[in-house]
Amino acid sequence: MTGDSIPYLDFPQRVRYLIEREYFDEVALARDEQAFLESINFHYFLGYARNFRKMRREVKGFSSASINELIEVVRLDQELSCLLFEGLRMLEWRLRAAFVDSYCATHESVNSYHVASTYARDELDQPIHEAVLRQVIRSKEPYIVEHISGRGEYASGDSMAKIDELVSGLPIWSVIDSISFGTLVRMIRHTRRVSEEDEFMWKLVSSAIETPHQMIHEYLVAAHTLRNLVAHHSRLWMRPTTNTPKFPNTYKGEKRNAHPKSMYVMILSLSICLLKVPGGKDFKGRVDELLSTSSAFSHGIRQVFIESKS
Repeated sequence: MTGDSIPYLDFPQRVRYLIEREYFDEVALARDEQAFLESINFHYFLGYARNFRKMRREVKGFSSASINELIEVVRLDQELSCLLFEGLRMLEWRLRAAFVDSYCATHESVNSYHVASTYARDELDQPIHEAVLRQVIRSKEPYIVEHISGRGEYASGDSMAKIDELVSGLPIWSVIDSISFGTLVRMIRHTRRVSEEDEFMWKLVSSAIETPHQMIHEYLVAAHTLRNLVAHHSRLWMRPTTNTPKFPNTYKGEKRNAHPKSMYVMILSLSICLLKVPGGKDFKGRVDELLSTSSAFSHGIRQVFIESKS
């Protein structure tokens, strides 16, 4: 049939596929290995398998073709995702509170956050206040729902003027947790203090989390990118990064062991932001401890780009 030229493989066919294409040596699968392979989407697993085969062929010291070793890499990738989400959650918690504190200290009106002039245009070239309004109006928080229902009814397709009227009067601290992390990052980076001539809020938030002013933009963008990867079930191992910040001076001793576009640099930038956040001081140590359990996994987080042997 049209569109069905690629057949669906049953489990024995998947195993044969992996062996015939030299992803692994022919072995009798242990019960737990078979259970793992049956529990994971085969195409997703192949993303790991291709990189594992390439690493074995091109990098000295990684000649093993054990399927169990790759299964361990996949499991560690999952553990790292969970650890990163924990760190990102700590940072997000602190950023929301720091933004509210800084905003209320510098703005006479506690609900001017949905006014266009509060923000500078950002690289998306989309009005930030409109993103804020759309997210607040869809909130299911009882306080917000009660406030909006007391002013009228909201229907999808309502104009921004109508939404603004319904949301108006809600203080910043009541809506901050209804705003997505991506929009929060945009707000921190582009909210003016009071007027166009004044400094931006990001300096105050940067001071609140004790992160270098000159790096806060890069770190926030990196945190947002990392959060999307973790939240969307993406592979971290052997993944080249985008929006990668400069290598943090605090960890310059790690520079010789990490590619500048590796996932590890993104993780270090998150660690910098967590150093003064309650519970975040030992974050890097926990990541390094996890990486130390597998040289293959550590290589794929620290190096990413595989250099062929000459």
